[in-house]
Amino acid sequence: MIDKKYFVNQGRNHIFLGSPYSDAIDKTTVEGGNIFSPGMWTFGVYNMICDGQDTYDYSRCDKKRWYFDEENYPIVKADFAQDNIFSMSCSLFHMGSCGSFGVDYFEAEITARKNGLSFAVAFAEEGPAGGTIKSIKEIERGIEINAVKIIFEDFPDKITINEQDKTAFVFFGLNKDRVIIKFRAIHSFADRAFGHVKRINAYDTISFDEAKKTAVNEWINNFKTEIICPDDRIRRTYNNCLFHMLNAMESGLPRISQWNYPVFWIRDCVIVLKALDYAGHHDLARISCDYLSGLIFCGGFGGESDNPGEGIWALAGHYHYTKDNEWLNSIFPDICKRVDWIKKMLAADKPIFRASDSRSVWGIAQPGVNIVCLENNNGVVHGRMDWHNPDFYINCWCFCGLKEASVLAEALGETAKASEWKTAASDLREKITQKLLPHLDNERDTCVSPYPCGIYGADDAEFKNWFHKWYLKNRLDENNDRKPENLWTYFEAAQIHNAFLLGYVEDAWKSLDGFLDDSRFGGMNIYFEGTYGATEMLPYNNAPDKKGWLKDGATGGNMPHNWTSAETFNLIRDMFVYDDQDNGRLLLANCIPKIWRKPGNIIGVKNMPAMFGEVSYTITFKEDGEYESEVNFAGKPAEYKIML
Repeated sequence: MIDKKYFVNQGRNHIFLGSPYSDAIDKTTVEGGNIFSPGMWTFGVYNMICDGQDTYDYSRCDKKRWYFDEENYPIVKADFAQDNIFSMSCSLFHMGSCGSFGVDYFEAEITARKNGLSFAVAFAEEGPAGGTIKSIKEIERGIEINAVKIIFEDFPDKITINEQDKTAFVFFGLNKDRVIIKFRAIHSFADRAFGHVKRINAYDTISFDEAKKTAVNEWINNFKTEIICPDDRIRRTYNNCLFHMLNAMESGLPRISQWNYPVFWIRDCVIVLKALDYAGHHDLARISCDYLSGLIFCGGFGGESDNPGEGIWALAGHYHYTKDNEWLNSIFPDICKRVDWIKKMLAADKPIFRASDSRSVWGIAQPGVNIVCLENNNGVVHGRMDWHNPDFYINCWCFCGLKEASVLAEALGETAKASEWKTAASDLREKITQKLLPHLDNERDTCVSPYPCGIYGADDAEFKNWFHKWYLKNRLDENNDRKPENLWTYFEAAQIHNAFLLGYVEDAWKSLDGFLDDSRFGGMNIYFEGTYGATEMLPYNNAPDKKGWLKDGATGGNMPHNWTSAETFNLIRDMFVYDDQDNGRLLLANCIPKIWRKPGNIIGVKNMPAMFGEVSYTITFKEDGEYESEVNFAGKPAEYKIML
């Protein structure tokens, strides 16, 4: 028997594996060393090496690495070894589709350096997303736990089941040759409502090698765009962030994180929608935009004042990339409704109350959950975001909504509305400049312009100077190095993004360097929200039969946090290709650091969607700051400028 002390939550980092179209319950939770749970509230699957009475798991080994196989997404790898005893490399990937019918595939390659070792797969309630084990039994080629079938390619040497402790162990004897062990976990939720629904894919019967080939090919298609640069961290971060966003999606809709916020939280998810269009996933963005269109307010904390403007921005952004006037015409009434809400908030002479389309259970218990805004403050919205009043942030989104709505109206020939809304946006901008700009003091105020709202840019001296002073004080320390954001990682990513766009490229890079190398993110861009190490719990207060992520002081389940994933993805994209919407052109190589401009270095993009046409380009640096460039458009050539 293996001591149960090894069956603990690894704690600091985890990821999810799943299809963009699958249910939240079907997502596989994976921790360091490829310990995993095959779906919400199932059990833990552990892998380890046994040496007599001694046991070596990932957490105990001196040499270890957990990472994505960058050439073969969606495979997650873990390498760990103990000198003179063993070395092991294991791989885990997931196949899934609509519904809750996923399959996890695990493969281990082990080299034993002494006799008498065995490889063990252990199953226990305390896994990354574990729940109560109600039944365990041996079946042909493996075991079955709560109707989840664990099927081994080669039958184990020994299976031990302990009904009393609710554990099971599968052992393979090792010799000094390389040994390969493969098994799959076929998801099942037979003890839950509609868990009996017939499987709609063949991933449980496809051969292991064919499954791997299919999974890798699917993910090659998911990475439709490519970043080219001499810093491997940039390319890796770009791909990893997209991986996290796609895996966390539910029925084609974005999610902030996987389980604790199972809603389309508008403020966060519109940033993910932008990333989907940037990544060429217009099909997924369309599903989300159709869902969002009639959803004027939505979030775990109720209806918030920034929501109408954010919704217009997201819907307009999708239109700019697809130029689908028929679709725009179909959703235009919802644009008009959002404009009306912005007008109501600007003119409010008393608090406006509205029950939101979605609220967390915790949020319902707060007295302000149905407050959309308070009475206006001299013609600007006095609103609510989260549980306070960052009015500059809120009003910038209102401006953005009005401005984008005017562009959409113009595209449909609605000239009267276009003129009215453009004037309203201009008037609001003037009021923001007079009443709010002189009093900026909120970290959210640094996250709203130039990106994403576009109200102020590098030519607006007052905002630009305030931003730079704030950035130097809050994002850089006394040694001019990065000062990390310890709670809200999405703010730091957005602040770096805006530092780039405002022209503070080298200062932005000082923060980005540290952000890319932050060890808390596990080298896999596993961004978090809240205090690191105290942010993880399963939903609904960790009931006694929900065994995973039990931590003292846990406050939420928000990792990987996909607002941050999207902010980071969009930041990197805009460094290479930026839509200069006001001037009708693309800016290429917009925020490239000096260190990249060495002779022989190449930067560029492949198949990058943009408002003015899909673009690919390369820039090759020569001596004395010279360079050669090649720019190609998939369709009609667009106006562009190389910003070097």
